[in-house]
Amino acid sequence: MTEVKSLEDLARAMDALGHPIRLRIIALLKMNGPPLYLADIAKRLGISRALAKVHLNKLQRLVWWYQGWS
Repeated sequence: MTEVKSLEDLARAMDALGHPIRLRIIALLKMNGPPLYLADIAKRLGISRALAKVHLNKLQRLVWWYQGWS
């Protein structure tokens, strides 16, 4: 049972990190500088705010799950 749970955990993390835009968002957020608003992230990545929000929500769900909030 533990092995299956570990595989499910790995699949969840890979799904959240498996999109180039989400990887670009992570790289952008890791840069030292002032906090970024949704509009800032979208503008820097050249995407719409709606698309940025979709990807940020996916990353946020991964963080919540990892921290045991969901």
